[in-house]
Parts: sequence; structure tokens; C-alpha cells
Amino acid sequence: MNMPPLDELSTGFVGLVLAAGEGRRLKACSDQPKPLVPVGGRPLIEYSLEPLARAGIRRAIVVLGHRAEEVQQYLLDRRPFGLDFQFVRQHPLNGTAGAVESAQEALARRPFLMTYADNLCQYAFGPLLREHEEQGNSATLSLFETAEPSNHGIVEIRGRRILSMEERPVRPRSNLAFAGTALFEREIYAVLPEVPTQPGGEKYLTDAIPLLLARGKAVGYSRIKGWRLNINRPEDIAEAEARLARSGDSHSPAGPHS
Repeated sequence: MNMPPLDELSTGFVGLVLAAGEGRRLKACSDQPKPLVPVGGRPLIEYSLEPLARAGIRRAIVVLGHRAEEVQQYLLDRRPFGLDFQFVRQHPLNGTAGAVESAQEALARRPFLMTYADNLCQYAFGPLLREHEEQGNSATLSLFETAEPSNHGIVEIRGRRILSMEERPVRPRSNLAFAGTALFEREIYAVLPEVPTQPGGEKYLTDAIPLLLARGKAVGYSRIKGWRLNINRPEDIAEAEARLARSGDSHSPAGPHS
């Protein structure tokens, strides 16, 4: 598969793709591991890899768990979008912050652009990179407006900065939610050991943001243009395919660019 046209040139970021989930609810519609479940005629993970490549990322570290060998073999055989891949196993599957901790050695404490493999988006990563570099942030998050703030990581903003963030708040302070893609500088590594473990045994990367803020680090944001869906259920696939069909874009996940 050829490299798509560039939207922006990355300035040294490595890509980090979190792809360790089992996808139990998708077994009703596919026997593939979750990152390879077909959506609109292509594996789900490619909808995360193409915008990385378009943003100028050349190397992607992929965090794997369930049926890791199959996903790894697919990516090594196909090398979608000309990316170079390195693979990390997450064991146990202890959340998104745990996934980043699993990848620390591979990341070698470098800045990274992180995205979720089950996050099917139609927004470009270039504006996020621009906002991050213009503001000199320690972290920059993609945000979208949600009608269900209690189901997401919700932020408060002032100007171009994030003031607070809470995962699945009981009393949300806004309707601005984390859209699943973020840039992190080296400061993130210092706070990862402090991320609390939730009752279910998971550590959320969104819980690292308040720790950065408490240290006086600048955390910014970029509001996405275009839509995004988390693919967790068969009905999510149906919704994604309907949206892709309407946009005439089932073979080009980057879609209309911000």
C-alpha cells in the first residue's frame, strides 16, 4: 500500500498505536482479532495508521495483546502506508496508561503521537501537531463535543489551555471530550508511575493529565473537524460504514481535512 499524500510534516514524533483490546463484543460479526476486523472493506487499524502517515510519522510502535501474532504478521506483511513498525506486548491488559508504560522502552522516552486502534476518525492529525508546536505544550489533546459527557474523559478549557480533566465524571464540567489522539512530550514519563489504578485494575491515560497540570505543565487542545467513532460493537461498525458510504470515503479514512 502506497504512502498517502502528506498533510503536515512531523518534527520527530514517533507514532504510538494502542491495539491490545480483545474486542469481545465484535465476535458476533467477525472472527478476526479486533484491530483486523473489517470496516468498510479494510482492517480497522488502518483507519488509525493512515492519518499517522499523512502527518509525516514514519515509525509506529504498536501495543498488542489479544492474538498479537496475527496483527503483527499482517502489519509486517503489508506495511500499510509505508510505515515502519515495532511491536510491544501489554501484559496484563491494564488500561491505556498501562499500555504507554509497556511501550516506554520502545519509545526510549521520546515525544510521541498516540492514537487508539479502535478509533475510526475522519480528522487529520496535522492541526493537532501545529497547535502542539506553536504553543510549546507538554501535551496536546484532540477534543470533540459530546452529547454524553458522563461516558468520556471531559476537560475544562480556558483560551488555548486545558484547565482540568476527569474520566467519566458524574457531574461533567463541560461537553468537551477526549477524541482519542494526543501528543506527549517527555514530561509524561515522569507522571505515569503516579497514575492511580482504578477498581477494575485499569490505569487511564486521561488520569495523567491532572498530574501534568499539577506540576504546572502546559496542556493544550485541538478541536477536531470531521467525525469519529469508537468501534466496540457490531452496531458501531454499521454506523461507521453508513457514514463512510455517505462521504464516499470508505477507502480513505483521513476524509475531509481540518
